[in-house]
Amino acid sequence: MNYTDIIADQRAEHYAIRESYKTIRANLLFCGTDIKVIVVTSCQAHEGKTTTTLALCQSLNEIDKKVLLIDADLRRSSMMQHTSPKNKGSMLGLSEYLSGQAKKDEVVYHTQYENLDLIYAGQFPPNPAELVGSVRFKELVDGCRAEYDYIIIDSSPVGLVIDAAMMAPYCDGAIMIVSVGEVSAKIARETKEQMEKSGCRIIGVILNEAEQAKKAKRGLLRKKKSN
Repeated sequence: MNYTDIIADQRAEHYAIRESYKTIRANLLFCGTDIKVIVVTSCQAHEGKTTTTLALCQSLNEIDKKVLLIDADLRRSSMMQHTSPKNKGSMLGLSEYLSGQAKKDEVVYHTQYENLDLIYAGQFPPNPAELVGSVRFKELVDGCRAEYDYIIIDSSPVGLVIDAAMMAPYCDGAIMIVSVGEVSAKIARETKEQMEKSGCRIIGVILNEAEQAKKAKRGLLRKKKSN
């Protein structure tokens, strides 16, 4: 087993945001014990998917759940930005495992949080959709079910590429991240339909930047009234 030095603490200092994460955690727990492998996706890039995924993993870990976070964004992962491993250049990850270049125990990293483990994306491969949709990915997920209470998978935005839909059949549910004010209702609906076609149950939608969107709307209304 390997170690990664630091995972940045995504638990916000703002009380309302902390409570929002607790609400998300509670809703997930109420889904039942048969919902333990969850893919997290979004409509497009820069919607806060990875930050939210990390915060959810840390929140579950706070109540003594054993959690594995799999970074399955094999196209544009930002997970390294949230961690501080000393040997970034030589770290093995999901792409090396799925392509047969590494064993499972070579790609699972302990974090500074007890019972919170991480698999990095690894090197960006030329065939990401094929890898995450492979039998070897299913075998990895199935093999980890007995070891962890929750397996949270951070995937590529399904509104841009098909990767999340390819791995969705191996998961128990999906969570969509939607950035309010950045994504239209049409795009969000199409993203939802794409995930549903994969046969994976959508267990929830997390709205990011909702408060900022409200403030911007109020400011625009005030501006119109003053004119």
